[in-house]
Amino acid sequence: MRIILILIFSFFQLILFSQNKFKALDRNKYDLKKNCRIYEYYDEFKKLNYFKTSDILVSKSMSSYNSLEATIYKRINNDKDFTYYINFFTDKKECINENSSVEILFNNGNMIKLPNISNKIECGTGSLNVLLSEVHLSEIKNLEIDKIRLSFIDRYYDFEIDKNRIIKLIENLDCLIQID
Repeated sequence: MRIILILIFSFFQLILFSQNKFKALDRNKYDLKKNCRIYEYYDEFKKLNYFKTSDILVSKSMSSYNSLEATIYKRINNDKDFTYYINFFTDKKECINENSSVEILFNNGNMIKLPNISNKIECGTGSLNVLLSEVHLSEIKNLEIDKIRLSFIDRYYDFEIDKNRIIKLIENLDCLIQID
């Protein structure tokens, strides 16, 4: 029993350490709007800057049973090349692989399908990470999102999107775009 408690305690320390590597961004350094909630982290080994938004509840449901949250990340290397990706997460505990995806349905009927960036099988997760191209960024910013589907290995979940909450996500995306 003692070993189990030590392992659990060590696991929580690891989680806390990994979550604390991101620090609040100095708005004055990047001349960002006051409502920007952006965090940054510099990886000295990989020579990469990481920026992320706060976690934002985007689904209509506020119950933990059927809620969907999203965090947008921007990674910048020393050559100033950048990559955007979104982490969608829910309370569902499923298995993912390279065929897992996120589908975004817009109110005009357009849809984009974004593949999971991991090519390994992972079970017990409710999280999917997807890359965003410039086209995807534009669509997400300029079209109204109606629903989001998370597709896992053997099932999918649909989430209705709250229009006011998604506006906050778009505002934070605009903040990330300003950072170079």
